[in-house]
Amino acid sequence: MGKRIDRNMTVKEVLDQYPETAKVFQKYNLLIVGKSCGPHEPMAFFTKAHGVEYEQFAQELEAAISEKPGKIEAIEIDPSLIGDTIYQKFVKTALIISVTTGCLYGAIKLFEAGMGGSFDVLSKRAIQMHGSSQLVGWVGLYIMGFFYFILPRLKGTTLVRRKWANLSYYLVLAGLIIRALFYYVEESNTPLYPLIAGVLDTGAAAIFLVVCLRTLKQSTEPKGIQDNFLLAGMVWFLISGIVYSILNLQLYLGQFPSDNPLIAGSVLPYLFSAWVHLFLMGFVFNFIFGISAKTMPSFLDTPPVREGLIRKFFYIYNIGLIGYVVSALTRIQGIYFVTLLIIS
Repeated sequence: MGKRIDRNMTVKEVLDQYPETAKVFQKYNLLIVGKSCGPHEPMAFFTKAHGVEYEQFAQELEAAISEKPGKIEAIEIDPSLIGDTIYQKFVKTALIISVTTGCLYGAIKLFEAGMGGSFDVLSKRAIQMHGSSQLVGWVGLYIMGFFYFILPRLKGTTLVRRKWANLSYYLVLAGLIIRALFYYVEESNTPLYPLIAGVLDTGAAAIFLVVCLRTLKQSTEPKGIQDNFLLAGMVWFLISGIVYSILNLQLYLGQFPSDNPLIAGSVLPYLFSAWVHLFLMGFVFNFIFGISAKTMPSFLDTPPVREGLIRKFFYIYNIGLIGYVVSALTRIQGIYFVTLLIIS
């Protein structure tokens, strides 16, 4: 009899046509990847993405089909994985933030700069509200929601503390609302609202770190090179929240006085710029590197990444980033340019 499993069949097609193969998927801890009914991914791509040898896996599927069991045993699926939509509110809110305080507000400010003939006509407080909303509200929420959904599937486990994961969403959301609302009503040069928003962001980052760490800890899959980047990204996310809170605590305590009405009530531009780079290069870039190291060989059908080389890059990049952030916050030019060269 010819082969019934083809490398181009989707996982869903295999499970729908041959439900008896579910026990093979369960053996390799693949039933909880995607949705319980199986993702719409070709078998060859699916197995490579999850580190399973396709030919061996296909042979076991064929054997399970050939057995023709009279009764197919029901395999229990964690209820949390059925119709898992934890990411939806994160992504939907991120898109709303991108369109409102992001693109729309940014376009208005660009128009004002154009009419004034210079960016110097813009209030630094407005720029910082826009920038922090974009980074935390758009990029941050998007990555958090995506990662809460994909991490259990990458590591063959379930997400722990789902209620805490949902709480992190509401903390970020509260911070975003406070930023947008009190920016228009707060007239003090030592505003409190950025500090409150920063503390809420830091709390969300701490929850994100704990939930993801505990999820990784309960996984039985071997550690991959991508785990280093993902863990570093989580830690940098928390550090960025702490730095942002400290900067806004200094602002509230009146340590950034200015007689210029366009600068008053804002964090010093070079410090805010350092925080932006910390958030992007520490949190965002590490997640991009980590997910790419895991998925690019599967998407491009190339050999696995050279883990030794990637590991060296990980340490050089993140150690260099520590020096870069410290020098950017302290304005030590010598260290700044050396670490920037190392990162480059």
